[in-house]
Amino acid sequence: MSVSPSDEEREAEVARRVGDQARDAAERAAAAASEAEEGRGDVIDEPRGLRQKITSGGVSPDDARRALAGLRQRHRVIAARVPSIKLAYDGAVRTIEDPAARVAELTSKFGSLQQ
Repeated sequence: MSVSPSDEEREAEVARRVGDQARDAAERAAAAASEAEEGRGDVIDEPRGLRQKITSGGVSPDDARRALAGLRQRHRVIAARVPSIKLAYDGAVRTIEDPAARVAELTSKFGSLQQ
């Protein structure tokens, strides 16, 4: 005769798994935020070096315009990612703080989460 887990045990297991997934999501968001911060630093530092090359005559005006356009594009990409990274991180933190609330939210939205 097989002993089936109680409802409380199943709910605790689901909450544990949701918490684990939230921690993973928070770690991924933190890594993405670090990457974006590093990229932002590069986008800030590179124009300084480019300015020095331009004033010293080491870069043609056309090359300088292309380099600046590339920097603007990189900045747009980084700036576009930051809000979604923050939303993912904040959501993961809320789930880590109260996984049972997230389980209840998902259950009400999608029905049973039991396997």
